[in-house]
Amino acid sequence: MFKAAPALACTVLFCTGATPVLAQATPDAVNSTGAVASDQLGDIIVRAQRRDESLQNVPVAVTPVSGDDLQARKLNDLAQISLALPSLSIGSDNSFSIRGVGSQIFAANVDSSVGVAVDDVSLGAPLFMSNGILTDLRSVEELSGPQGLLFGRNASAGLLNIVTNKPVIGKLGGDLDLEYDNRDTAPGGHFGDVAKATLNLPVSENSALRVNLVQSWQDPIVKNIDGNAPGSEDFQSRVAVKAKYLWLPANAVSVYLIGDYSRERGIGAIFDRAMGTVSPVGLDAVLAGFDGIHPGSNNLQFASDGLNLRSVDTGGVSLNTSYDFAPSLTLSNIAAWRSYKLSLAFDSDLSSLNLLDTNQDHELYNQYSDELRLAIRPGSKLDGQAGLYAFRSTLTSDRVIAGDGQPVYNFPAITFPELIGGTNDIHQIDTSLAAFGQFNYHLTDALTLLAGGRVTRDRVSLDTAQVAFPLSLVGPTTASQQSYAHTNFSYKLGGQYNITHGIMGYVTYGTGYKGPTFNEVASYVGQDLVVHPETDNDLEFGLKSWLFDHRLRLDIAVFFENFDNFQVQAYDIVANGLITKNAAQVKANGVEISGSTKPLHALTINAAATFLDAKFKSFPGASCSNSQIAAGLCAPNGTFNASGMATPASAKFTSSLEGIYEIPLDAGHRVLLEGNYYHHSSLNFSPTGSPLTEVGTVDLLGASIGLEWADSFKFSVFCKNCTNQLVPTYRALDPTDSALAHADSQQNTYGYDSVRTIGAAINAKF
Repeated sequence: MFKAAPALACTVLFCTGATPVLAQATPDAVNSTGAVASDQLGDIIVRAQRRDESLQNVPVAVTPVSGDDLQARKLNDLAQISLALPSLSIGSDNSFSIRGVGSQIFAANVDSSVGVAVDDVSLGAPLFMSNGILTDLRSVEELSGPQGLLFGRNASAGLLNIVTNKPVIGKLGGDLDLEYDNRDTAPGGHFGDVAKATLNLPVSENSALRVNLVQSWQDPIVKNIDGNAPGSEDFQSRVAVKAKYLWLPANAVSVYLIGDYSRERGIGAIFDRAMGTVSPVGLDAVLAGFDGIHPGSNNLQFASDGLNLRSVDTGGVSLNTSYDFAPSLTLSNIAAWRSYKLSLAFDSDLSSLNLLDTNQDHELYNQYSDELRLAIRPGSKLDGQAGLYAFRSTLTSDRVIAGDGQPVYNFPAITFPELIGGTNDIHQIDTSLAAFGQFNYHLTDALTLLAGGRVTRDRVSLDTAQVAFPLSLVGPTTASQQSYAHTNFSYKLGGQYNITHGIMGYVTYGTGYKGPTFNEVASYVGQDLVVHPETDNDLEFGLKSWLFDHRLRLDIAVFFENFDNFQVQAYDIVANGLITKNAAQVKANGVEISGSTKPLHALTINAAATFLDAKFKSFPGASCSNSQIAAGLCAPNGTFNASGMATPASAKFTSSLEGIYEIPLDAGHRVLLEGNYYHHSSLNFSPTGSPLTEVGTVDLLGASIGLEWADSFKFSVFCKNCTNQLVPTYRALDPTDSALAHADSQQNTYGYDSVRTIGAAINAKF
C-alpha cells in the first residue's frame, strides 16, 4: 500500500512497461525507506546479480515491477505481465519472448529461451510459468539478454526473476485483497473474482512464518454455443497456499524454508479458442456453417461436442541456508524440488462434429536442483560469487489425438477413414551439472571491470513410442531410444564507468546457452530426434542516469544479439503436425529506453519504448504453409528458407505511458488517479510469416481511481483495455484444416486482457 504523500514517487511503479519508481532498501522492503525529497524520485533496489543493488548501478538491462504495482494494475499472473514489461511478449501456451526471442513451443520437454526463477530457484519446465497467481511479491524483474551465469540453468534470451516477501521476525500482521471483475463484452461469461490473503506470524524471537492463500474464479472469454460435454471445464479456477518459514538461529546463520501447492482447473485464458479467418476451400468454413458460427477476427464463439478441460497440480519445497563465516564471505546452499501433474483435453476441430474431438495429454514432471554458492560481498577491490549447480528432471507424457472421421456435409472431396490421429508417449530425463563464477574488480572509484564464466555439462535421454492411426497426425508408427550429451562454456566480460555523479555507462559482451532436447514427433522411421543446443552472443551498451536533482531518471540500452541453432516449433508437411527443430541463425538488434519524471509535486509520469529488429538470418528447411505451397513459393519437399522473416511475437516498436496524480485529503486520506497506455506495432506469431498469423497494431488504455484511508484500507475502481480492443494472445494456423484439408485457416486464443474489464477492489492491512 501507499505511504505518506511525499513518498508517492517511491510507491508507484511502471504499470505499463517503463522502469518502476519504487524504492526498496532491503530485500523484504516494499515501500520507500529513508528520507526522500517530496519532488524527487526514489531509488530502486534489484537482485539482477543475486544481491541487492541500486538499479542505476547495475550493468544489466533490468525492468523491475513491484508487487504493489502488479496489485494496483490487477495483473495477477505471468500471462498478463507483458503489459508491464515492454520488451516481453507472450505466445503459445503463455510462452515468453524477450527482445523478440523466445521458445514459442507447445512441448513440455523443451526449456524456454526465457527462464523463470522464483526465490532463486530456476523453474525447468515452461508449464510452471503459466500456472498460478502472483501474490505477496516484492518484485518481478525482467533481465534482458543471456542470464545463465548466476541463475541456475542457462537462459539464452533473458530471465524473469520473481522475488517474494520474506517473513518479518517479530511482527504480527497481514493483509487481504478482494477483486471483482466484469468483462461485459465477453460472451463466455462476465464474472471474475480474485481473493488473496497474507498472514505474518512471529514464531519465536528469532523466527517467523508467513502464509499466503489465494482463490480465483474467472468465466471464459469464448462461448461454446453447442453446450459443454460432460466433464468439460471452460472456466478458470485457482486455489493456492504457500508457507515461508525464516529462522535466524545465530547472527551469521539463516535458514529459509518455502513450501507451496496450487490447484488450477479449466481451460479459461489457456485454450480459450475460436475460428478466425477461414479458407473458403477448407473444412473450417463448412464446420462453421454447419454450427452457425460466423468466423472472423471478431468471433468469440465456437461449437464443441468434445471434452475441454485442463487440470494442473503444482507444488514444491526449497531450503535456503546461509552462513557468514567471514565479514565479507557468505556460503549458501539452495536445495529444491518441484513437481506438476497435468491432464488436459480440448476439441481440436472446434465444431459439434466428431472430426477431431480428442486432443488429450497426461504429464507428470519432477525436478530436483541444488546450488552451492560462495559470495564475496562488496566493500573491497574484489567482489562477486562462484558456485556449483546440479539439476535433474524427469518427464512422462502420454498424448492422443483422435477423431472418428464423422462425415462433413457438403465436403465430398475428402474420404475420411474410421480413425484420424495417433498416440505419442515419451519419457525424458534431463541432467545438468555446472560450475560458475562472476567477479567485479574495482580498478578505481569510477571504473569497475567484470568477468564471469560457466561450464555446463548437459545430458538428455528419451524413450518414445508413437502409433499412427489410418490418417496420422503424429508421423509413422515407430519407437526410439536416444541419448545426447553436450558441454558448453559461456562467459561474460565488461565494465562500467561512473561518468559523473548520477550518470553511469556500461558495456558488456556475453554468450548465452540453452541446452539440448528432443523432438517429440518422428517424421519418419529411424529419424534422429535430437534438437541441438541454442547459443547466443550479446553485445550491449547502456547508460543509466539521474538528472535534474533526481526529478528525472533516464535509462538507455543498445543491444546486438545473434543466436545459432535457435530452437523453434513449426508445422511439418512430412509429419503432418508440429515438430521442434533448429533454425540456423537469428539476430535481434534494438534500443530500450525507459524513464520517469516528477514535473509536479503530485504528478508522476513514466514512459518506456523498445525499438526492435528481430529476424531469422537464415532458416533453411522452414516448413511452408499450404497457401505458400499452392503459390509455388516452396521447394518440392514443402520447405523454404525463412531468411528475413521476423521472429515469432516480435513487434518492431513497443511503448508505454503512465500518469499518476495524487489528491491529498485530511487525516492522511488521499485520492489516487492513474491512467496508462500500451502500444505495440504489428507482429506475427508464425516463424514462417503467414499473413493469417499476424496481429495488427495494438493500443490499450487503462485507468483507475482509488481512495485510501491512512494506509490501512483502500477502495478502487478500475478498467483494463477500456476501449475493448479485441486482442488475441496467440494466433495460429488451424491444425485441423492444415492436416486434413491442406488449407490455411486461422485460430485465435484469447486471454483475460483480450477484452474490456471493469472492476472494483478492496485492500485491508492489519
